[in-house]
Amino acid sequence: MDIRVVSVDWHMHQDSGSKYVDDTTLTELLQGRNESSNMQHFFQLLLNWSTIDDTAVNFTKTKEMVMGPVTLSSNLPLIQWTEGQIERVNSFKLLGLHLDADFSWHSHVEAVTSKVFGSDQSCARIRSSCLGITRLINPKRTRLKQ
Repeated sequence: MDIRVVSVDWHMHQDSGSKYVDDTTLTELLQGRNESSNMQHFFQLLLNWSTIDDTAVNFTKTKEMVMGPVTLSSNLPLIQWTEGQIERVNSFKLLGLHLDADFSWHSHVEAVTSKVFGSDQSCARIRSSCLGITRLINPKRTRLKQ
């Protein structure tokens, strides 16, 4: 079984300040290698709805990913719209998880690790900048616990 996922990003028209549309995900399960995809049709329905609802798809941030064997993704046509094609990627972030087309956790672990080490460095900078303040508050304490 293979999964075809399209992550759709939205932006609002200038005159419709009361509406809010966040990211949308279209998902389709393809049971067999020879099964045809209906994703183009689903995407067209979404575009029709967005026109009726006075919203617009942000095509620069909209991506498609086919999760499963590489041979399947090479056989599926790219999703078209009037001005081009939706970019097909090997990974993207969805609801806080970094998903990979091959079902691995590589990009998620890499992103979380990067964030943790970045936070650790930020804490070290804050700690070192507070060093002088701590000495002013407690002048007898000359050495901080590390």
